[in-house]
Amino acid sequence: LGTIDGEFLIDNEEALEEYVELTEYGYYFKKPIEVTVMASDEKGENEAASGVQSMIIYLKDHAEDIYYSVDENGTIEEIRAEDFEVNQLPSIPTEGEFKFAAPENFKGQIIAKAIDNVENIGAFESIRGTIVESPTQHEMEEHIEMSIGKSSTGVDFNGKDLYDGDVDIDLTVKDTYSGIEKIEWTVEAPFDTGNNQSGTLTINNDGSFKKGSDSEGWAPTKTDQNLVTEMVKTLNVNHNSNDIVIHVKMTDRAGNISEEELTFSIDKTAPEIKIEYDYNDSDEENDYIYPEGRVATITITERNFDPEDVLVDIINESGGEVPVISQWTTTYPEEGKNPDLTTHVATINFDQDGVYTFTMSYKDNAGNEAQPMETDKFIIDKKAPEVSVTYDNNDGANGNYYKKERTATIEVREINFDEKRFAFKDTMPSSKDFPVLSEWVEVQPGVHQATVSFTEDNYYEYDIEVSDKAGNKMS
Repeated sequence: LGTIDGEFLIDNEEALEEYVELTEYGYYFKKPIEVTVMASDEKGENEAASGVQSMIIYLKDHAEDIYYSVDENGTIEEIRAEDFEVNQLPSIPTEGEFKFAAPENFKGQIIAKAIDNVENIGAFESIRGTIVESPTQHEMEEHIEMSIGKSSTGVDFNGKDLYDGDVDIDLTVKDTYSGIEKIEWTVEAPFDTGNNQSGTLTINNDGSFKKGSDSEGWAPTKTDQNLVTEMVKTLNVNHNSNDIVIHVKMTDRAGNISEEELTFSIDKTAPEIKIEYDYNDSDEENDYIYPEGRVATITITERNFDPEDVLVDIINESGGEVPVISQWTTTYPEEGKNPDLTTHVATINFDQDGVYTFTMSYKDNAGNEAQPMETDKFIIDKKAPEVSVTYDNNDGANGNYYKKERTATIEVREINFDEKRFAFKDTMPSSKDFPVLSEWVEVQPGVHQATVSFTEDNYYEYDIEVSDKAGNKMS
């Protein structure tokens, strides 16, 4: 046997049996090739030579378990294995050189023998196995498989699978036709680049690893003669970043290339919640009561945020309106900065009077939980107390003279009433003692009453001053 595409390959190897058995593959192509078979009948010392008369050539395809015969026109004919008979192969007239085109896809041996002009028949001979694998044939197989050994805990803001910790990638690379020659891989993320990794593995034709290959963790799991047809490795990915990309490239021995990518995210960072109020000037004695409305600004620092996962619990024990949270506004850090510093801001306007209990919690898309906030309880009371005075005796003469005793009922309408902040003042002190106010009675929620009886002859004049626990003063 001589050349493939003009390249000298073999000359008079040791004679083989009539049915040549495959030993190993050694020649690889991804485009159609022209095969040149050369034979000679040279005389040796004290010997005569009659010259080459003809050849018999056939191909054995081990991938498909079929044979091809070659006729004098270079036409190849497919023969099923069960129908193949060596003695029925066509003879090709030639003086020592014959060319033909190999099949577009072929994996096996090219086998030939020569016959001289006096009918001496040589033995069948073969070069090492030959593989012709077109890109079309290459695409018929899935060459790279990547899987993650655990379920994701959610999705990131781009809809990619999101995990709350390190993940193992089970990587399988295979090429059952022409075998694997090179595997290249990278694990890269836009942030946490210190955990990026890459490597290259090259496999020699005898199945060994080329010196300098990154072979740690790689294991051949399937072979075909000298071909390595499947390799496996587990990649440990320990980034804390979104958009982690696993890129794997495989080159087979024929030069065909396959590439695959897997993109996902890992989020190990717990979100942070911060709450600030725009108004904090509470009453000095009652630091949980405010005479003005308050706006709570909520800031959540989180890379993978979903507002639907923010749980806000507000109760207005007064039975009034319960405020709702506003839309969220997101601010991203400067390019190159840690995306874990992305902030999301919303507000809650506690504008109406009420007794509020406010708490919230949040888990990010990966399931990381923020430190729970302490329940915040406070009162908004913007309304000043209302006071009314009624008398049991209004039968006066000359405007403000009464001949009988009078009892005044003083009523204060104030939900946050503090009797210590009620002042009943004599504005025209007389020689007689000014009457004393009775005990306070809450006749219904937020309505407080006390009485004072004017029983002595006197000229009475008094003033009322009252403020509530929030510091609101009656007009």
